Amino acid sequence: MTPTPSLTVSRTITPTPSSAAGYSDNFDSYTSGANLGGQGNWLTTLNDILVVEAGGTNHTVGPNDAGLVCVSTYNGTFNNNQWAEVTVGAVGAGSQCIGVAVRLTGSTTTACGYGYYATNNTQRLWRLTNGTKTNLGTNNFTALNVGDTLKLVITGSTLMCYFNGVLDTVIGSGGGYTTDTTYLTGKAGVCGYDTSTTTGDSWSAGDL
Repeated sequence: MTPTPSLTVSRTITPTPSSAAGYSDNFDSYTSGANLGGQGNWLTTLNDILVVEAGGTNHTVGPNDAGLVCVSTYNGTFNNNQWAEVTVGAVGAGSQCIGVAVRLTGSTTTACGYGYYATNNTQRLWRLTNGTKTNLGTNNFTALNVGDTLKLVITGSTLMCYFNGVLDTVIGSGGGYTTDTTYLTGKAGVCGYDTSTTTGDSWSAGDL
């Protein structure tokens, strides 16, 4: 009897980094119309992130300074390799953005870190240096919808942006893997741009 040949098929799979939540916040216990910084474990890092009433006891958060980048830091304990994710709560028609940030340090004129946010048709990855934003990558896409998720991961010097759980291979460089060695430590947070018509409904972050 002639044995049936054994066939082995191999393939390389790039895994999504493990990201068990260390911290999470739905913002519902905070005072609407007030700055997120100073409530719960949140710190004001750059300009204002506003708590917005979204019906009943449901609250969202969004930026609250026209034409400016706004950042709040979660005052938790984070490893150097970390991630943050936000679920979109509302979408405005203009340039308003909501997103997440990692390796945040300082405040106002010393605010530093990395951010990833989206408008109704554009995603951006950026670096914050002493309160000034430098774009690291852009991806123009069809639409941002309520319920979409934005996640920023950093491991070593590599930044990865995930939209609805899928690695964005257009934004930044290196087919979705953007290298930047400027900042090595810091905390995770939430970020935005302009005013609060585009908001985040829930946020989570943790270590890799």
